[in-house]
Amino acid sequence: MEKIQSLKMYKNTRCQNYNVAFQIHTNYLASQGWPDITLGAYYWKGLAWRIQESISHMINRPITYSELAPLALQVDLTYWARQREVDTLNGQTAQRSTPTSTTNSTTPTSSSKDRTPSGSRSGSHSALHAPKKTGVDGHLLTEERDRHIKGAARKSAMRATFVLSVDDPLIAEDSSLGLDKN
Repeated sequence: MEKIQSLKMYKNTRCQNYNVAFQIHTNYLASQGWPDITLGAYYWKGLAWRIQESISHMINRPITYSELAPLALQVDLTYWARQREVDTLNGQTAQRSTPTSTTNSTTPTSSSKDRTPSGSRSGSHSALHAPKKTGVDGHLLTEERDRHIKGAARKSAMRATFVLSVDDPLIAEDSSLGLDKN
């Protein structure tokens, strides 16, 4: 009983993972005759806010577990599909901190080339035609990884110089280092 009350779906959790965990904990309770509406209440309580928000606006909102679980899964799949679209349109190639396994075989994906005729809009969709920074496996290409490493090293060196020249009064006062106090 305590395990089912403590089940929660966190921000970056997929609904299918929550469904599996919930099902594992509720199989025994369902076999003991717990009503579907009670299981639905516990299921609702543990759902992520984004899913609760979408479902709560429905006129005939389902309240039983057997009705809520597939609906919540569909809302979650739609949410993650939309997130992928937004990331693609914004040119973001960084991997999210979410599980990579999905079972979304019903969401059609089409490239921007299929939707817009070539040459019809120049300049406004430059992010869609950005150079590819990831390989087939989803990892950064070697050149892109090296560019990120060089950029991080440069930022780190700039931060170290700034910290040494501004924050340390002993170093700032030492005229042999050639640093101005101002």
